[in-house]
Amino acid sequence: MLYRSRNNRKGSAAICAAVLAALSGGAATAAELEEVLVSARKVTESLQEAPVAVSVLSGEELDIRGVSQLKDVQRFAPNLTFFPSGIMGENSGQVYIRGVGQFDYFVSADPGVGIYVDGVYLGRSLGSVLDIVDVERIEVLRGPQGTLYGKNTIGGAINVITSRPPMTSPAMST
Repeated sequence: MLYRSRNNRKGSAAICAAVLAALSGGAATAAELEEVLVSARKVTESLQEAPVAVSVLSGEELDIRGVSQLKDVQRFAPNLTFFPSGIMGENSGQVYIRGVGQFDYFVSADPGVGIYVDGVYLGRSLGSVLDIVDVERIEVLRGPQGTLYGKNTIGGAINVITSRPPMTSPAMST
């Protein structure tokens, strides 16, 4: 009995020492995460504080992942699907978020997912397969967004925020 309690104490001491060593080493090498800002509620706020189901892809992530068109975002945002319309050409598509979208494709029909570029609403899905150039971030808001984004956002909204031009350029310098 005395033999077992000594082994238990030695084992417990070894485990405690290993845990303490791991914790002290991990604290020194832990990297601080970058804060992600979103404008999903039309006010810039932290992603963790936004009470909206939103996925954000930064411009750097888009470049690293080789995203060149808006339809490529579906590979990295959950519940987002782009289908080519086939009727109106390569640049038009049907967008679905959580299965809600435009099922019958008509040019005059309103889509169920709103696409916004710098706050400007694209009224039709014709031309919705945008080329992505100089994008700061893309926000995919899942679920009904009618309160903030108006009609045609019953499935959600895609918010494309382009990069601001640099304030110092060769044309501006004197």
